[in-house]
Amino acid sequence: MTTPSYKFAEHYAQMSNDELLRLAAQKDSLLEVARHALGNELARRGFGSGGVADYEKEEAQRLEHRRKETISESRNVWRRRSKTLLYVMILFGGDLLTVWGISNLFNLPAEAVRILTNMSLKCALGVAVLGIAFAGRWVNLKTTLATAGIFSLALFLWVFWARNPIGAPRASENKPSELQDTLQWLEGATEAESADGMPPYHHYGFRSNGGCNVTITETRLIDGETKDFGSSVFSLKDIDPGDILVEDLGAGPDMKMFQGQFAVRLHTRNYQKAIDMQGPNITELHAHPNWSRSDSVTLFTNSWFAPRFAKALKRAVELCGGNASSN
Repeated sequence: MTTPSYKFAEHYAQMSNDELLRLAAQKDSLLEVARHALGNELARRGFGSGGVADYEKEEAQRLEHRRKETISESRNVWRRRSKTLLYVMILFGGDLLTVWGISNLFNLPAEAVRILTNMSLKCALGVAVLGIAFAGRWVNLKTTLATAGIFSLALFLWVFWARNPIGAPRASENKPSELQDTLQWLEGATEAESADGMPPYHHYGFRSNGGCNVTITETRLIDGETKDFGSSVFSLKDIDPGDILVEDLGAGPDMKMFQGQFAVRLHTRNYQKAIDMQGPNITELHAHPNWSRSDSVTLFTNSWFAPRFAKALKRAVELCGGNASSN
């Protein structure tokens, strides 16, 4: 009959030295008969109490070394991720700084800035993802700054080319024939179609004083007589092309009073006082020099003329080199 002591001795005899020493380190959890069989097997292989103690010491050292390696690896992962985040922030920060500089340099309108920002951020995100995915070991501060610089230069050249294509005339050239045709249409259409047909019966005249310098005159029918109500003299270069607006006065709170009446409002770039108000009926304004110059003109007209006049005037402003306001 096989005794438990024999079974343990047979089992321990089949184990390796490392397995026996590892088990010896946990001998307090073994049965008495198992501890006895384990001690005999260790003694047979030449391991005394000192060998077990040495093994326990080496095992503790191995565990401590493994713990330190785990901590070191965790720190290295954190450092790599922190550096990657820093590089991504540098790339996106440089991208936004470039957009801001370009928008101020070229006086881009708000909508153009929004589109440019969205496009550039998407490109920067694509560059960041590709860099992290396929060039991780080459991603460092030097390559990030170089990439940001190249990207900024490419964005600047693209905007410069988009605004001034090769072979296209500069803003100062402005296709003289198109400008002349546009001004001629404004003069003729304003004379023929600007009347609003409602008291006090506004009517306007548009005249070019030589190229981009224009005069808009206003007359009103008062007591059966057409009276000059003043004029606005300004350069189309000073007008903000994005701030030429058409307003349906009949859609406002006084819709019954202004039914069918429209207004065209235009403003100077950055609201500069660049419009000279002249005429016999603005003596009160001339008594206050600060009031005789304005930053806006409003034409009260009809529904069919207002949008066409605004569109033609905007084109004339663009041909004269007018730029959008800074904000």
